[in-house]
Amino acid sequence: MPTLKALCIGFATAGILFAGIAWAEEAVDLKPGDDWAAFEKFTEKKVPPCKTCHSLDKKIVGPAYQDVAAKRKEDAAKDKEGTVKMLAEKIMKGNAGSPAVYGGAVMTPNTMVTEEEAKKLAEWVLALGSETKAEEAKPTEEAKPTEEAKPTEEAK
Repeated sequence: MPTLKALCIGFATAGILFAGIAWAEEAVDLKPGDDWAAFEKFTEKKVPPCKTCHSLDKKIVGPAYQDVAAKRKEDAAKDKEGTVKMLAEKIMKGNAGSPAVYGGAVMTPNTMVTEEEAKKLAEWVLALGSETKAEEAKPTEEAKPTEEAKPTEEAK
């Protein structure tokens, strides 16, 4: 018959294994060039505040991600690593005390984001600097008939 100590060790081991499996299922990666759905999945648990103030192509409180990419395109071309690091720091620490770059809105720190995650977010945003990547990243919407696709009175 197992001892109490053996049972405790067994339950603890099982708990750790199951927790590891659950964490592994939740782990989501984000790479430059991924679409909007991948971005949403990456940010939904760790950094939901991002979508409170930013969107892909429209200014909300903070700038659109495409605007950040456009503004930082030259910097990234000269020093990608330095630009990624600078944006990652803004993501983690916010921009309080920095000169206004996008109209003066204060970005709050995202304390739940690790440095690695912040760098992945920064790389994803910078990848939007290419027009093709920005178009590919846009959220898909249901197709709506255009004026050309609507039947005319003569065709009825």
